Amino acid sequence: MIRTLDRSRALYERARQSLTGGVSSPVRAKSPLPLYFANGRGARLVDVDGNEYIDYQLAWGPNILGYNHPRMVDAMRRQAERPYSYGAQHELEILVAERIKACVPCAERVAFTSSGSEAVQLAQRLVRAFTGRELILKFEGHYHGWMDSVLHSHRPARHLMGPMESPMWCGSPKDRWPTRLRMSLSRLGTRCIFWNGFWRTTPERSPRSSWSLSFATAAA
Repeated sequence: MIRTLDRSRALYERARQSLTGGVSSPVRAKSPLPLYFANGRGARLVDVDGNEYIDYQLAWGPNILGYNHPRMVDAMRRQAERPYSYGAQHELEILVAERIKACVPCAERVAFTSSGSEAVQLAQRLVRAFTGRELILKFEGHYHGWMDSVLHSHRPARHLMGPMESPMWCGSPKDRWPTRLRMSLSRLGTRCIFWNGFWRTTPERSPRSSWSLSFATAAA
């Protein structure tokens, strides 16, 4: 069967008339066009043109159980019969926090956020309050959210990377960074408090760094 993307292409052209860049998240702006999905089950997704894919992204993490897992669907159906938001405290958030603590023994407290960018902002405030230090260490080429306080040196092209002693700036004016240190992983020789480490080995990223350590307070 010949694989086509006609329906995805038509939806993309339609989306460009109402969505900025034709997508609701910049990371979905793929060349030649973003894919539009219609359904999924288990580890497989089906796009609007009927093409089937094995999903390795898991919606960037949350779909670790796969799509349409029966127990997940049943739990969501039961919850949908209740108010979707109280704007106040409720027991379910306590139950979830307790489950997270049981799975992550080092977690003493849990804070819920609406996005990864918000979580990084919370991390910065937390480590500064705990250590009493102002400097934040960020590694070149890594992404930690799109607010001005961290969106610099994000996925620079290899030929545009700065020297080892001074990684490049990009994304926002330099005067926004009086309390940021930039460095490559190969220069890491200090003790730090790391936050949210994860593997990144895509070839277009810096050849000097094989994995990402999200945020750290410099132990100056």
